[in-house]
Amino acid sequence: MKKILAIATLLTVIASVSPALAVTYTGIPSGFTFTKNLSKGMTDQDVVYLKTILAAEGCVSGLSNTQYFGSQTLAGVKCFCNKYKEEISTAAGYTVGCTGYVGTGIRAKLNALLSGAETPTTSPTPTPTPTPTTTPSEGYMTVQLAPSPADATVYKGSSNVGVYGFDVTAYNSDITIQRVILEFNKRPWLYVNYISLYDGANAIKGVEATSSAFEEVTAGNDYRLYLTDLSVNVPKGTTKTLTVKVSVPSATVSPGAVPVQVYVPANGVRGVDTAGLQQYGPSSDLTYRTFTTASATTGALEVKLNSGSPSESAAIVSTTETTEDVTLAKVDLVAKYSDITVSSLKVALTDGITNDVATVLPLVKLYDGDTLLKSATGGASVTFSLTTNPIKIAKGATKTLTVKANVAKIASGYTTAGDYTAVTVTGNATNITAEDANYNTLTNSEISGTATGRNIYFYEKAPQLALVNTSITSVTGSGEGKKAANFSIQLSVTALGGDVYIRKYDSTTSSDSGLVAEKQEDSIGGNLVFAITSNATPTSNGNWLVESGQTRTFTVSGTIPDGGTAGMNGAYITKVRWNTDDGSSWTDWTWTSIPVIFKTDKVYVTSSS
Repeated sequence: MKKILAIATLLTVIASVSPALAVTYTGIPSGFTFTKNLSKGMTDQDVVYLKTILAAEGCVSGLSNTQYFGSQTLAGVKCFCNKYKEEISTAAGYTVGCTGYVGTGIRAKLNALLSGAETPTTSPTPTPTPTPTTTPSEGYMTVQLAPSPADATVYKGSSNVGVYGFDVTAYNSDITIQRVILEFNKRPWLYVNYISLYDGANAIKGVEATSSAFEEVTAGNDYRLYLTDLSVNVPKGTTKTLTVKVSVPSATVSPGAVPVQVYVPANGVRGVDTAGLQQYGPSSDLTYRTFTTASATTGALEVKLNSGSPSESAAIVSTTETTEDVTLAKVDLVAKYSDITVSSLKVALTDGITNDVATVLPLVKLYDGDTLLKSATGGASVTFSLTTNPIKIAKGATKTLTVKANVAKIASGYTTAGDYTAVTVTGNATNITAEDANYNTLTNSEISGTATGRNIYFYEKAPQLALVNTSITSVTGSGEGKKAANFSIQLSVTALGGDVYIRKYDSTTSSDSGLVAEKQEDSIGGNLVFAITSNATPTSNGNWLVESGQTRTFTVSGTIPDGGTAGMNGAYITKVRWNTDDGSSWTDWTWTSIPVIFKTDKVYVTSSS
């Protein structure tokens, strides 16, 4: 009795799972595969089969079995795509967006299900309830030149550039476009390598532009391209714009001295209405558009100092071993007009070094972010050869590179405390080897700009400076209608490697002050006056102490009175005086040019007259 019950239980389990194993797609012919892309608005028998699978996969319900690809079908395709997104993306070769368009990846998955390689994940859908069908109607269509694209220049290396468009309007019935003829007045394959027909953003048909793809009607001036096996639905009462696009190879094409004409000839568009009757248009040749192929504008490269490049500052260097990866500068390379590939880059290093540069900077490195691109032996100039690992910069993009160096220990025969260097990259073909997307080597006229980094000093102990904030306001001057300016510059000082001291003497005219401020424009306004305040610790010698590892703020505030000539003016810090003890010997960091970070904006100051 127990054996009989066990067998009965087993049969019940088999019966419960067997429907899922036995699922078939009722109504789809044996051996059928999806060979064409499908999209909303189309009318095609393939759409019926698509709906059958969508229903079996649980992505639609109660869907009619008509040939029309409508909103419900679109939603079902999105569901199917999301369900099998990883497999569909793998088949398509890219991550699909699941927009409802049935393209290569989705067709591959549909065909895999049909072939029996996979089975649907849900039980079979019951036979759809028949729905009333629309009575077939005889229709007609018009074909007219679209307003755009207009006549165009197509450059080497460009892809899918629109050169011609035409509008198809369906009347009294849906119209399914089956064939389009394009006529050219020149041998197209001499100028382009691919021709496509687009419905909005969707490619309907594309062909390689080879001589065998065209019918030569008249040698030299009449070549026709037949785009067949189309299935573009134009719903009754609507207009659909189809666009012809061309691609031009980078190297093999001949620039077209005379524009190429393209148009749709009389009866060049064939469609079929819902009554199964063939419809043709236009009644006469449409107006042509022209396109001219041309060599692309040569790309260009601009060199700039990155805004995040270090300011004039100190790097703390060991006294016992080499200090690695000291940041010297950040350089921007900006690609213009085309993608740019850089295969070598030369940087110059300022020789503010007591001993040999190569001894103090034994290794210089070029980084892209955290990725080391190349390293080279140090010296007054360093060339990074990047042929095996070129720098690729997309058109309009900026690539930020960081120059770093290993710095030898501070010791006799190696680095001397106070040694410094600065990176300069000069934009020319001698220092930078680069080419654009069309394999044009950039010359001096296409490489511009210069990136000049600030001095980076090497010390065992030193202050690190950073701007906190600046302000400047226009105020009443010495008389009616006179304008002066009050300013404030606040910076922080961090003691690295040990205690540091800032000179405190702050006479309004003394260059011995710990921080010295000057006008940005010498002739505008009267003589600047300033004072210094700080939260650093005062010393017995009247200086300020910043303890090792601590950060203190220093504020330079003052006035630019009216006087001199009238104009826009501001203030900036020209010098910082510091030391590693509270003695009388001071190190000056000075700035001789305006573009430093410790500066205010400018306001209007009046003259003395």
